[in-house]
Amino acid sequence: MVITPAALRPPQEVLVENRLAWSYEDLALMTGLSRPTLRNLVLNHGFPHVRIGHRVLFTPESVRDWFATQVVRLPPGTEAIVDDDADVEADE
Repeated sequence: MVITPAALRPPQEVLVENRLAWSYEDLALMTGLSRPTLRNLVLNHGFPHVRIGHRVLFTPESVRDWFATQVVRLPPGTEAIVDDDADVEADE
């Protein structure tokens, strides 16, 4: 039996959702937020992250928990202010 060293094996596809931690790029793809926006959240707004050397990673659980705390709920009886004119101007 021949054993191929790991460095010579083709890379295995691992679903992002199944990873232990996500990179900036992974999180940007999943959330639609840009890398600079995510970096700003990390540096200035307490966005949960793990540093390993110079690398910044995000655990799925802490990201989900953080997003859950950012939900804005309106008090009962109030309405959201929607600027319908913004969409009209963009279409013209």
